[in-house]
Amino acid sequence: MSKAFVNLSPHPIVPRLADDGIYIANESNFYRVLKAEKLTAHRGLSKPRVVERPMAYEATKPNQIYSWDITYLQSSVRGQFYYLYLFLDLFSRKIVGWSVHENQDMELSSILLTDICKKEKISKHQIVVHADNGGP
Repeated sequence: MSKAFVNLSPHPIVPRLADDGIYIANESNFYRVLKAEKLTAHRGLSKPRVVERPMAYEATKPNQIYSWDITYLQSSVRGQFYYLYLFLDLFSRKIVGWSVHENQDMELSSILLTDICKKEKISKHQIVVHADNGGP
C-alpha cells in the first residue's frame, strides 16, 4: 500500500484511505510525522515539457501548398449553421475553391479538393494540404 502513496502529499492520501475505510491520521498529523522524519523537502523542478514544433511549410510557387478550413456560418434559424469549406493557395493567397454545406463531412472536403485539382489542372499528390485545426 505504501508504494501507491509514495509520490503523493497527505492532502490526497487521507481521502483515498477514507474511501477504502482506513483511518490512520488526519492531514495535519501526517504533515507532523513527515516533518519529524525530515521528509517534507520540496522536490526540484520537473523536466521541461518538450513540445514538437509543427512542420513549417514554405511555398515557392503557386499550387504547391493549400491551406484549408471549415468556418461556421450562422443561419436565420437559431442553432442551425452552414459550413463554409475554403481552400487557399499559400503562395498566391488566392482562394482556389470553396463551398457551403448544411453538414460537416470529410467526404465533402475531399470532393471539393478533387474539383479544385481538376480546375487547376494538378494532381492531388502534387500538393501539400495543410489544416490548422485538423479536419472533420
